[in-house]
Amino acid sequence: MPETPHFEALAGRIVRTRDAGEPLLNSIASELRRVWNARGAADRVKLHDELNNAIGATVEALRRLERAIKYLDR
Repeated sequence: MPETPHFEALAGRIVRTRDAGEPLLNSIASELRRVWNARGAADRVKLHDELNNAIGATVEALRRLERAIKYLDR
């Protein structure tokens, strides 16, 4: 599983200038984190639905799987 991206570095590459200033870089990095986290949440919901539909997983099994995914996403 890929590691969490270095959002400040990505923001710096997007801006590609030192004149942009720290506030702009932080703002871009914050938005990139928001998108990354939203994608992770959407992935968990999709996984939950797919497992529930495909194998009729129990609620407890899904909770354990979600905890494992959250642990890996840290």
